[in-house]
Amino acid sequence: MTATSTQKTAIRIRDLAFAYNGTPILEDVTLVRGEQVTAHVRFKGGATRTLTVPLPRANWQMRQTDARVVQEIDSLLDEHTEGEIAGIYKTVARQVAIKIAAKAKDFSSKFPSIKISKET
Repeated sequence: MTATSTQKTAIRIRDLAFAYNGTPILEDVTLVRGEQVTAHVRFKGGATRTLTVPLPRANWQMRQTDARVVQEIDSLLDEHTEGEIAGIYKTVARQVAIKIAAKAKDFSSKFPSIKISKET
């Protein structure tokens, strides 16, 4: 795989390993990163596709507490201590976990039954 920089924010990738029955299906892919990520894909035979996806959020953004939660905690602080608020959220988390567990499906019937005997 070789990659060449066509711009500061674009990368062109050739000789991709994507294949079907040993035959390569992609000619090349150009990735352009701006306000979003755009992939220009050219297939063997000349067909092209353009895919656009939003930029991934930074790690600190993914771990940042939602503003609605912060606002709710601020309003609870007027009438409750920090320990009471923690208890409230613990109760809510347990209720959510119980609801999720109740919706869980049993997939054991999808697996073959295995019998173990002393003779084998």
